[in-house]
Amino acid sequence: MMMNSKTLMDRYHEALKSHYKKGMNTKEIAASIGVTHGIWRSVRTTQRHLNKLGLVNKGVESSLDTIIFAIKEIIYSSDEYQGYVAIWKTLRKEFGLLVRRKTVIDILSIIDAGRATRPRRTRIKRRVHREANEENQLQLQNYLEIDTVPIWVTEKETAG
Repeated sequence: MMMNSKTLMDRYHEALKSHYKKGMNTKEIAASIGVTHGIWRSVRTTQRHLNKLGLVNKGVESSLDTIIFAIKEIIYSSDEYQGYVAIWKTLRKEFGLLVRRKTVIDILSIIDAGRATRPRRTRIKRRVHREANEENQLQLQNYLEIDTVPIWVTEKETAG
């Protein structure tokens, strides 16, 4: 009697790959593998295994011409300035386009270069004094002279 060299998990992964190539969604894949191969897994487990195998369907980004046209329409139709996140959400919700945020940032930096800036990763910027010149020394002394400890005046001190 010859032993089957493939484990159950190997057969499951092969079945996942073949069903994914057919264009089925996750629910269909889970049901089909359960019926045809007798390997019953939940939809969430099927999704996890598809992610491990790199078979994630994130969709294809819309064409660049369509995205540029829609961004121009958003920018020039509104009087108020919208940030890239608001434009990105508008493209997704109102226009039904699949766009990455980085693509929106790049297009905005080309179309509207005067107002577009790269998003900051940190909101708080600290001053870094690299050289000890007179201006930096004065700023530092003024900063240190600020009395940050509150002075409490009691009633006895004000009465007398």
